[in-house]
Amino acid sequence: MDSRLNTQALQLIDRWIGIPVCGALTLLRRLTGGGSATPGSKPQKILFVKFAEQGSTVLAYPAILRATEMVGRANVYFIVFEENRFILEVMRALPPENIIVVRHNGFIDLVLQAVRALWRIWRLRIDAAVDLEFFSRSSAALTFLTGARSRVGLHTFFGEGPYRGDLMTHRLLYNPYLHTSQMFQLMIEALRRAPESLPTQSGPAPRIETRLPEFAPSPSEQ
Repeated sequence: MDSRLNTQALQLIDRWIGIPVCGALTLLRRLTGGGSATPGSKPQKILFVKFAEQGSTVLAYPAILRATEMVGRANVYFIVFEENRFILEVMRALPPENIIVVRHNGFIDLVLQAVRALWRIWRLRIDAAVDLEFFSRSSAALTFLTGARSRVGLHTFFGEGPYRGDLMTHRLLYNPYLHTSQMFQLMIEALRRAPESLPTQSGPAPRIETRLPEFAPSPSEQ
């Protein structure tokens, strides 16, 4: 029997634990005055946070390629649930060792794995984190806890979405008229802009990329 937490359990955890955690971290950020982006700084290492949804991970391919253009393929990382790692390996956009995996064989295991992942991220000295989850509180909290000076993610400005705290330095507004791949591209491009200029966008929306990874099976897979 599969002991992994199912989607419904993860959603309950995200709601009942994620909300107070995001609130506490927001208060901590405001009291300490920390967690702000350094003006004019350019990222050296970029981390994508996207735990679930294999289809959305494929749609992030153009954003991942853009990140590799900005900082180099060796300096782009991705944190994901264990069962979704294979989709990143098939895409071959990142070195396999740059994929940080989190298991969730029960709540305690999930917490321990998250701490383990954060410890590795701290040692890597990631300076930019991009939260690709649109509505998840747990991803927003983890993005803040990475210690990255620049943090990109969606923010609830007018109560139009679920509460995720105020944990991002580069805050974007969800636009239902844009394709998901376009939203992901806007997130990575936000790292090139001053935080105070967001969430307004200047210029045309990113084009919908037609470049997609191609599966190249190994001889054994064939």
